[in-house]
Amino acid sequence: MQDLWKNQLSWDAGIPHEILKTWKTFQSELSFLKDIKLPRYLKNVYSESVIVQLHGFCDASSKAYAAVKYIHVLTDTGEIFLTFVAAKTRVAPLKQLTIPRLELCSALLLAQLYQSVISSISVLIHSTFLWSDSQIALCWISSPPSKGNQFVTHRVNQIHSLIPNGNWNYIPGKINPADCASRGLMPEKLSQHDLWWSGPQWLHDKHLPNFIANETPSDDNDGTYLNDSLSFASQVKPIAEFITKFSSCSKLTRILAYCFRFVHNLRSPSKKCSGPLTAAELVVAENLIIKLLQEQEFSVEIRMLRENKPLPCNSELLALNIFLDKSGIIRVGGRLSKHSTLNINQKHPMLLPKDHHLTRSIIKEYHVRYLHAGPQLLLSLLRQKFWFSHGLSIVRQECYKCLTCRRAKSQSCQQLMSDLPSVRITPDRPFKRVGVDFCGPFLTKPNVIRSKVKLKSYVALFICMWSKAVHIELVSDLSTAAFLAALRRFLSRRGLPSDIYSDN
Repeated sequence: MQDLWKNQLSWDAGIPHEILKTWKTFQSELSFLKDIKLPRYLKNVYSESVIVQLHGFCDASSKAYAAVKYIHVLTDTGEIFLTFVAAKTRVAPLKQLTIPRLELCSALLLAQLYQSVISSISVLIHSTFLWSDSQIALCWISSPPSKGNQFVTHRVNQIHSLIPNGNWNYIPGKINPADCASRGLMPEKLSQHDLWWSGPQWLHDKHLPNFIANETPSDDNDGTYLNDSLSFASQVKPIAEFITKFSSCSKLTRILAYCFRFVHNLRSPSKKCSGPLTAAELVVAENLIIKLLQEQEFSVEIRMLRENKPLPCNSELLALNIFLDKSGIIRVGGRLSKHSTLNINQKHPMLLPKDHHLTRSIIKEYHVRYLHAGPQLLLSLLRQKFWFSHGLSIVRQECYKCLTCRRAKSQSCQQLMSDLPSVRITPDRPFKRVGVDFCGPFLTKPNVIRSKVKLKSYVALFICMWSKAVHIELVSDLSTAAFLAALRRFLSRRGLPSDIYSDN
């Protein structure tokens, strides 16, 4: 079922041939399950003169991890009885985990199964032995929990809480019965598999063996992944991880430049550098950061360019006419190579991945350096040195995230106005209800010959409250007599209003 889910098949899609063949083989052998019989009675475990041991085995593969329990009874007459007690398997998660981590998950499953068995049977267990064929998992369990990462620490703490003083031991994978469950058995083989039902042969002896591993466990093996047909090591460059730990590209550049200076001073004590960082040192550090970032994000394209092969047809960089410069940095091509007097960064900007942490940190720095420039100006400044696809969209996203810009461009709330009064919306004759107000002053010259004196005059506005019609009267000053004269002229022209409104 998990393989069908991995293939992302729809409900109406046909089942792949290999999966269908495996299912039919399994279906044809289901009849063999009727031959499997498990005794429910634990023989001789309730006698007082017996020694009862509980043996648990765990194992993991790329497909599943499992745990199995056996009860070992040694009577006073020297007879040994071994009984299959319980087993549990779980499918490996869809998210790919390393084999050592899956082995640690199987050890946790064994610890949980141990608690389930102990709480289910009322038998005095004299000793418990837990077995695993993974030395790395055993090393994690026996080491302090704080040594590993969060994934390892969490599961080791759970194992220690379930089995505080667990007696964990190593067993070769070939004689580990849990290996049968982790890799899976068809029903025909399962019904007759002695290793699964009776445990390893040495469990029927009085003395337990002491297995010695051929290899020394190492935490470095945690990077080993196992697929059906390929095993490979995950190698993450430390500098590539180092890049993602900084939110500022300029700070990262300066730190890397100081590291280069330190190495230079160690290699050449007679030519030590000191003082502030030079521009050349910063350029070298910045170019190395860009180069490492490109090797991480555009590894396929770099390999094609180095081998002088054309880019894949589905590559997003096909239209950019990219090339490698002398430093091994990918640059964008164009028509400015020969005759332009611009520098190399302006003619052929360095290529950056569009959604990388470092790209966004460079955009933020440029945005602050150029006084919170807008998207269009900011993209133009960036294109003088760098190139990344969907540039305007990404720049707009970073500008939108800037809190300083959002505070400066924030809009105030609009006041909700109340309803209009009835005099403003009720139809009637013009100027039946009017509002009056003054505007001015206006400098006017009196009608006197050769007079240079300028007087302040005003305009009285009479506005109809309903139709918004305007009547204008000139007022010589702000005296009462002047206003009354203007009002008489308005009344003689427009008629007597029923209401006059004023804000004075």
